[in-house]
Amino acid sequence: RYPGIARSARDARFVDAELVYVPIWEYRTLLAGWEFGRKVRTRTESVGSGSIMFSGSGNFECEGERLELRLVTEGVKEPCLQERRLYRAAADFGALGATRPKVTGRELLLPLLAGELDASAAVLEVAVDGAEVAARGRRSAMQPLSGAVSPDTHLFTFREKLALLYYPLWVVGYQVGAHQFKVIVNGRNGNINSAIAPGDNRWRWISLSARVLMSIILVALFAWLAVAHESARTTMAVAAVIVSVAAALYVSRFRTVREVEYHEPFSG
Repeated sequence: RYPGIARSARDARFVDAELVYVPIWEYRTLLAGWEFGRKVRTRTESVGSGSIMFSGSGNFECEGERLELRLVTEGVKEPCLQERRLYRAAADFGALGATRPKVTGRELLLPLLAGELDASAAVLEVAVDGAEVAARGRRSAMQPLSGAVSPDTHLFTFREKLALLYYPLWVVGYQVGAHQFKVIVNGRNGNINSAIAPGDNRWRWISLSARVLMSIILVALFAWLAVAHESARTTMAVAAVIVSVAAALYVSRFRTVREVEYHEPFSG
């Protein structure tokens, strides 16, 4: 009925859902100017004439034509007139357990401005200074993009704008048995932004118990062989010690997993 979904997840019970708006700083500016410098690139050149020549021995020789890649240096003189944008989280998304959604500035309806929010929804408090974001955006916008070596840039910004945008996220809670799960859903496209679930250590405990039991059996076997065969007593004793030390190290390094987290990858 539900292919690809674990049987335990099919019985998940919905607990609650809350709409939360997360703030994101948007820095926009127009960049104008010129970039000068040198750029090294590869160029394909034809080598050989491809002609037929008469050698001194009286034979005809054909000089073939081939292509070679060579590094050439070219001058760069590129004009620049474009809009640049920088987006930064304006709150601690980690406290919510979320990841900043990908914002490109080309969305038709989202993100929203402060006056467009649902009054009944929760809003994360702004914790990042806007002046710091503007300074960082200005430095980022002034970085040359031509790829020139030792560039000489003459760039300036104008029509700078700093806005505080809000992005909707749904925080949904589920319960499976005695375990609580939290899923954060993107309010724009319905994708999973983040999820937190308690770790399932059942199989880890089973694996630990099986390895410890196997170690006990091996140590007992080596001890019996050491008693039964006097000629191999030293070898069996050393083997028993090695197995005991390995089992002790494995048990000492065993750790349970408290939570399992998922965060949507993005590049903003």
